[in-house]
Amino acid sequence: MRVFVETQKFNQTWLRVLLISVGLVTLWPALSLTEWDHVDTSSLIIISSCIALTLGMVVYLLVLLRLETRIDEHGISYGFEPLPGKMNRKSWDEIESLYVREYSPIGEYGGWGYRLSFSKSTGRAYNVSGNLGIQIELKNGKRVLVGTRKKEEAEAVINYYTKKDQNEAY
Repeated sequence: MRVFVETQKFNQTWLRVLLISVGLVTLWPALSLTEWDHVDTSSLIIISSCIALTLGMVVYLLVLLRLETRIDEHGISYGFEPLPGKMNRKSWDEIESLYVREYSPIGEYGGWGYRLSFSKSTGRAYNVSGNLGIQIELKNGKRVLVGTRKKEEAEAVINYYTKKDQNEAY
């Protein structure tokens, strides 16, 4: 039995700068108030809530959110953790083909994260960075791309299970 496991985080410098900038722009009006004595209680609650929500989202995106991928004898599992809900699981019986390919994150999917493509033939994508992904083509015609940074390891495990299935068919 072979297993491929990969965890990817949103740790790009440009993304950190962007999220911190958005946080500062959101917080700036509240931090620039000079006369806090004249702020009523309801406004103070709204300001505090905005600050907490903004900082919480920045910390969540920078620290906790990660893309989990696993390929094993049961098939492939993928999804963003710790988002609520379950990981997506596709069994080998549901998969028509599975392979690693190069893709254009912006051109095909409009960026990174959980993405829907501009074209129905491309399907959905779960990606964090880079331009390599595990392409899943399902028997029902749907397509999903899961980003990877471990091309050789993913290909080795995919080849192990797809060739094993082909050998058992004969």
